[in-house]
Amino acid sequence: MAALWHYHAVLMIIIFVVMAPIQGYAQLKFTSKAATIRNIHRWSGRITLALILIIILSWLSLVGII
Repeated sequence: MAALWHYHAVLMIIIFVVMAPIQGYAQLKFTSKAATIRNIHRWSGRITLALILIIILSWLSLVGII
């Protein structure tokens, strides 16, 4: 039960990876809201990278490398 958050983080990574191209396309399609969509697109990319780093570090800690 303690490691359940790993599954949630992986699920969030998958959701963000799927949503990133959709947001990128939306920037081109809805030019009136492009600045807002671009900001959301950038932050979702940053959150995805942070989640990936957290998952990698927690896995390395779990295995005993760190």
